[in-house]
Amino acid sequence: MKFRYHKRKLWVKGMAVLLLSFLLACNGDNGNGDGSEPSDVVDFQTSPDGDFVAYIADQYRDEVFELFVVELATRTVTQISGTLVSGGDVLEFKWAPDSSRIAYLADEEANDVIELFTKKPDGSDKQKPAGNLGPLRDVIDFAWSPDSLRIAYLADQDIDDVFDLYSAIPAITPPFSGTKLSSGLVPGREIIDFAWAPDPLQPFNNRIAFLADKVLDGVYELYTVLSNGSGEVLVSSNFFDIGQKVETFAWAPDNSKIAFRADQEVGKDIIELFTTDPLTPVNVIKVSANPLVDGGNVGKFAWAPDSSRIAYIADQENDNIFELFTVLPDGTSNKKVSEDLDTNEEVLEFAWAFDSSTVAYLADPERDSVYELFTADPDPIAGPDFTRVSLALGVDQSVEDFVWSPDSFQVAYRADQATPDIIELFTVEPDGSNNRKVSGSLGPDQNVEELKWAPDSSRIAYRADQDSNDVFELYTTNPLAVSDFVKVSGAMVAGGNVEEFEWDPTLNSSFLIYRADQDTLDVFELYNTRPDNNTNVIKISGPF
Repeated sequence: MKFRYHKRKLWVKGMAVLLLSFLLACNGDNGNGDGSEPSDVVDFQTSPDGDFVAYIADQYRDEVFELFVVELATRTVTQISGTLVSGGDVLEFKWAPDSSRIAYLADEEANDVIELFTKKPDGSDKQKPAGNLGPLRDVIDFAWSPDSLRIAYLADQDIDDVFDLYSAIPAITPPFSGTKLSSGLVPGREIIDFAWAPDPLQPFNNRIAFLADKVLDGVYELYTVLSNGSGEVLVSSNFFDIGQKVETFAWAPDNSKIAFRADQEVGKDIIELFTTDPLTPVNVIKVSANPLVDGGNVGKFAWAPDSSRIAYIADQENDNIFELFTVLPDGTSNKKVSEDLDTNEEVLEFAWAFDSSTVAYLADPERDSVYELFTADPDPIAGPDFTRVSLALGVDQSVEDFVWSPDSFQVAYRADQATPDIIELFTVEPDGSNNRKVSGSLGPDQNVEELKWAPDSSRIAYRADQDSNDVFELYTTNPLAVSDFVKVSGAMVAGGNVEEFEWDPTLNSSFLIYRADQDTLDVFELYNTRPDNNTNVIKISGPF
């Protein structure tokens, strides 16, 4: 889960507790961890190096959510958060990219004062990179730099209710407090999003981009700044009209450009796509068609993983007919890559292959709301060059979603392709060959709910009520074979279900972690399992 807070600190804590309570209400009652009441793990994440799993649970006290880390090799569980004050909770955590530390938000020392803490995975070396915040002060969001050397965070550290952007060293000794990166915010203004340049080995790797309404209330413009607080640059155009703003932005994977959606044109209520240089003031290029059709807007966009092109959905040629386009970052070579669509047809979703060679997308060109899966050349020579890779679908059938394999060799997708109203798992190659059903045969009212590729592309994990209606268990399957699947979760107590799962994040792909009420109904715990069998399922969260 990810909490995003702005403006009100009490709302921060209240919404977080409300969300936790909602999760637990859905999953069952929580409790005090001594066996008298059920307790729950409500969030978890494996460290990037695959050695640890962190989780939030009310393991020891009813509705007091603390942070724990389990070392997978030894199954040693350590409470990472310190002793919480009455009413305190851990709200969010994030691993450093190099797994050296874990950072978390909590009102650990003063109730309703949300502060930023970091520790080593063994629970040692507690630090507060933002320093000691006073009453009515909070950290509301944070992000590690890709090289793990710094943390950027939003806090009203200096002025109550003015949430500025700061950068700090995660292992620094208090009472140091972070360096303010944003400037000129006044009460009523805010930063609504920020992101580090993603590639630590490329130029501009020490810059952060952020959206703020520094000049006009509600008019959000795009800035970048160095992590030491110097060199702030306005990189979107100057906006002068109320209602204009940058909607969303994304760094190119190689840090070279930033793309953003904005209604930048004065007097036009349309969202277009632009790129900008992260260091040069107001060096903006419109990359969507100039102009868009009357009433046209750009929706979702995404950089190719190699930063070569940008794909985006827009009703660029016909109002309310959303098609898929790609363009070079300099605005040239704007090409439609999906087929021509008519009224009531649309490209719903798309994703780049990890090698940037192909774009896959969902569209309904044959029947309204019957979404089929296509792949397309992102840089066609003469008009769209696309292939339907899902099989022909009938009325009320549809592809639900899809995910590229990390090696870009296949696309996996969920669809009721074989039998209407039964969502199963399929794989196919980008040219449409070798379309296979790789989940088990499901009966009426049974469905595959979620899928995730192993990082090495060797298998797919999926959650489904494949063996018993409404009993969701965890399976893996060979993406290159039919009927080569295996259940990897353990035997479930009556009414138990697997709720979440994730792969070993390393290329070893040697284990999965899942959250389930496997042993006791409505008591959600963490388990470790192998991707090829369920003979060695191990509970790894603390004793509940």
